[in-house]
Formats: sequence, C-alpha cells, structure tokens
Amino acid sequence: MEAAFNLAKAATIAVRYSAVRRQSQPKPGEPEPQILDYPTQQHKLFICIATAHALQLTGLWLWRTFEAVLADMRKGNTDSLPELHALSSCLKAVSTSDSAALIEQCRFACGGHGYMMSSNLPLLYSFVTATRTYEGDYTVLLLQTARFLVKAWEQAESGKVLTPTVGYLASAAAKEKAVWSDSADGMIRSFQAVKKNISSLRVLPDCDLYLCQISSRSVVPF
Repeated sequence: MEAAFNLAKAATIAVRYSAVRRQSQPKPGEPEPQILDYPTQQHKLFICIATAHALQLTGLWLWRTFEAVLADMRKGNTDSLPELHALSSCLKAVSTSDSAALIEQCRFACGGHGYMMSSNLPLLYSFVTATRTYEGDYTVLLLQTARFLVKAWEQAESGKVLTPTVGYLASAAAKEKAVWSDSADGMIRSFQAVKKNISSLRVLPDCDLYLCQISSRSVVPF
C-alpha cells in the first residue's frame, strides 16, 4: 500500500507538471501545446496512474484476505495460510519493484526538472527503492511464491482441488484452450492463459531465475 501511495504521489506530480509545461510549436503563430497533449507523454503517465490504482485496490483486497485467514486460524483452520503467504510475498516484491520503476518513469517524464529535489521525485524514488528489500530480499520473496506455485501445479496434475487464486492451473493441466474475448472476463482469462504457459514444471536446483519470472507473472491478474 505504501508503495502504491508513493507512486500515486509521483504520478500526480508528473501530471501536474505536464499540464503546466509547454514545449514545441507545431504550427507557426499558435501557442505551444502542453506536453500532456502528446500521446507519448500520456502513455507514460496513464500507465503510472492505472498501476497506482491497481496496487491500492489489490492491497485492500489482500488485507481483507488476511483478516479472513486470521479469523479461520482462530477457529483452528490453517488451510489458507500457505496461499496467503505466497500472495503477500509476491505482491510485496512486485508492487515495490514496479512502483520504483514507474516513479523513475515519472521522473523521466518531467525532464531535467524531475531531478530537482524541489520536485520531490528523487525522494520518492529513493524511498520506494528501499522498500523493495524491507522484510526480505526481492528474489527470496519471489521464490517463496514459486515454491507454492510448483506445489499447486503438482496438485493440479494429480487432479486435486486447488485454492481459488491458482485455480487456473487446473485447466492448464487438463490442456484446455481459452477463446479470446475482449470482455472483462475474456481479458482475465487471457492473463490466466499467460500465467499457465509455464509448461510442466520440473524443478531443478539451478532454475531459481525461471521461478522468479513465474512468480512475477502469477500476480498480474490481481
């Protein structure tokens, strides 16, 4: 959540700067356009805005999931604990890494002004890059999720019932094909299809890099 809020701050700064800053003169005699009018600038900033919203909503969803799992644990049910651990590990790693990269993109979008301390972007960037290693190294957290995914894949291949967040692996194990649709459900199925394009996982001691890539992709639909 903290990384998402800082990304939102950076996006706000960059958008406001882009609304004030004017550059170039496409037609003689006409005023210089706002740099926010340029599609390339919009592309940079809209991604940052959308990601900030997505991460904040995902953080709220994860908190509600945590409360539900905690309530189950008080009743003696710990079945959902491994899934919560995998989700929180992956989301923490991916959200902090993506936020840092996009805050840097906001800084680029402000040109040389983005490097001035008065813009606050250097401070936001340095703070969020530090959060990437809070409570554990980025790679270690991704590997925690990767191990959970490998176990889930093995369960899917053996026909066992999977937890909701990895239910897409069941159709992958059954080699079902998704039909493209531009609806919201169709797009979600497409993301799931990307995630399940993992092939049949056979974990070896030297495939940590591959497992990290799998973990990063697994969080996309959230």
